[in-house]
Amino acid sequence: MNHKPLQYQSLKAVLLNMDANVRFRISHRLPSIRSVEKIVPLKIRYLDLDEIRTIVNDHIYRFGVYREYNSGEKVPKLIQNDNDEGGVQHDLDRYGFQISPGHSVLDPGDVLLGDLRDKVQYDTPGQERDLEVKINRYEKAIFLLNNPEKIEDDPEEDLYRYEDMMEFLRLEAEMKRPVESLKTDLDYSRTDLLPFECRRYNREPPYTCYIQLTVHSPSGKHIHRLPYRMKLYEAVKRLNKFLFGGRRSTLKVLKFQLDTFQTVLRLPVGFQVKMKYLSSSRGFRGPYDGVISMVDPECVSLAEIQIHVYRERDLEYPFIRSAKKLIIQHTSRRREMILALINLPNHLISLVISNPEFTAEDYFELVQNWRNNDRPVGSCFSIGIQQEEPVNALFQMMTERWEETKRNDRYASIPTRNGNILEVLYEPKEEPRSRGQWEFLYPDNWIFRARIIERE
Repeated sequence: MNHKPLQYQSLKAVLLNMDANVRFRISHRLPSIRSVEKIVPLKIRYLDLDEIRTIVNDHIYRFGVYREYNSGEKVPKLIQNDNDEGGVQHDLDRYGFQISPGHSVLDPGDVLLGDLRDKVQYDTPGQERDLEVKINRYEKAIFLLNNPEKIEDDPEEDLYRYEDMMEFLRLEAEMKRPVESLKTDLDYSRTDLLPFECRRYNREPPYTCYIQLTVHSPSGKHIHRLPYRMKLYEAVKRLNKFLFGGRRSTLKVLKFQLDTFQTVLRLPVGFQVKMKYLSSSRGFRGPYDGVISMVDPECVSLAEIQIHVYRERDLEYPFIRSAKKLIIQHTSRRREMILALINLPNHLISLVISNPEFTAEDYFELVQNWRNNDRPVGSCFSIGIQQEEPVNALFQMMTERWEETKRNDRYASIPTRNGNILEVLYEPKEEPRSRGQWEFLYPDNWIFRARIIERE
């Protein structure tokens, strides 16, 4: 059988049309073709980046800290649950205390999204006291539920201090729960107390930590463990550098998903994406400098972007105003913000916030703006609404102020300045939502639309 290797040009052609994850595996196992693999443009259907997770197409690469208990030691249920999920999603110190993310460390290539969270302490004396009080309460509740004859008839007369009375009321509430539920919470609290005990007696926890990379793919779950000699963010950095670093051309991504904010993405130097859809189920929040740094300058106009808007200046970024479809998931209700929304130039705009509080005058300003400006056929502004009255009042205003208005039930139309037709209507929200209504998540009754159609 002929095992002649692929020639250089043939190899490039094969790699170009190969799934990205297959390319990663081949590059990892065959260092001899790694340089060629880095030259060939990388195409990805779906890319999702997070603090400890990277998703490429149908493969999920997730990091965690796995705790392997010493032989003969019983693994607490809380830690077993964490291990089953691939390990805890935060670093641990020598005693087992959670460590705040290394947000103060920004290495070359790292991308800062939003404003970082304040550093949190997880090992304070107050937290230790609270755990000890909870453990005592759970133990007492379990004992009394198993020995009802020990319950005092009228203990309130001995509760002179406010703190004692509050603790008695908490104990009463716990005793209304099933014993098994109390035992579970007791076990969890004892596990949380373990790091405090290890620090007090200066002893090592009864387990060994590992960095675990769990790869979920259609073929199953694959686990890789390494000695815990680096922070989680350092491990993520290494992986992303291997996957995306050192490439001659920009990544080509159909849909780039970013469902995280107030964090640091650990990426290789020069990471940029040429994308079609830029999405976030939570919506992007300004400042957008981090997001912009990842968008290839050649992406003149994105097909779709989802954002949160708090200030009028958030809508001034070119990458937002040039997107064909703009989905606004949250916004201020200030009058100035309404004016900024009305004047957006995007082809398709969806305002999906809960109860936008547009008045009939607000709707009229929107309609007037769209009538007078030369917007192209197919342009549409959609708003999820709960009340019909403001829109019906809008229809009445259109009829009174513009003689050319045609109106019937839940619908009105008016010729635009450039000879097209502006349709104004509201339609029932369907359940389940149709393809044209998928972004409207809130419990709205109707969807208002102002759209430009061609005159027949």
